[in-house]
Amino acid sequence: MGSSVLLVFLAPFFAIYVFFVGIFNEFAPQPQAEIVLPYNESQGLVWEYVEDEDYYINLLEVKVEGDKQIFVFEADQSTSTSLVNIFSVFFEPTEGYVIDLAFVDQNGNIKTFYHDPRQDAQDPFIIYDESECMVTEYTVTATDPENADYWQVDFDGDNNIVRQPWVEDESAVTIVFMPYEIEDMENGENRIIRFTNNYWVDNTEYIEEYRVTFSVQNGQLVIVDEYWELDEK
Repeated sequence: MGSSVLLVFLAPFFAIYVFFVGIFNEFAPQPQAEIVLPYNESQGLVWEYVEDEDYYINLLEVKVEGDKQIFVFEADQSTSTSLVNIFSVFFEPTEGYVIDLAFVDQNGNIKTFYHDPRQDAQDPFIIYDESECMVTEYTVTATDPENADYWQVDFDGDNNIVRQPWVEDESAVTIVFMPYEIEDMENGENRIIRFTNNYWVDNTEYIEEYRVTFSVQNGQLVIVDEYWELDEK
């Protein structure tokens, strides 16, 4: 609850910042990316984009060029979209920054891609095929579900969590590691994702925390350490 309350107080300042710093983005061209899938109508290789709360990513165009079906997406980085994201804490709180883009063909085959939220000025809209990433599910469960608040993820960890609505008590998240992170972990660098749940009982604040350490060993994503702590303030 502490983090969500802080966001409530900071939201107006974030909004002002976004308005003055990002007003240019309202009229500037938005970054685009293409997803290319194999196309063969006679074999059922005709794909449909399954839009499921993909937030700031918009489908602009679908075109067929020979044996390829091309989906053109735009990352909406306009000021108005940024303001909606900031104030979503009041009406649609979410966790995670990764967006998953799913496609299904006429045979029922599904292909998934992940947008990398760690954007840079040179190439700000990067999408990876699921086969390039390592994906796992993880569930955190509060020891006091009656009083527990929303589970939250540390800022850097949010860059590995598929965006989803916040839930209380128990939260099952999808964790995605991008290709360059996998390379780092193969070279011995671990990745830690921290989950916290702040709540109050009889005027006492409790902070429950999970710190999960991931590594890549023998080509497999593994959890090498799970630290749990319940701290009374």
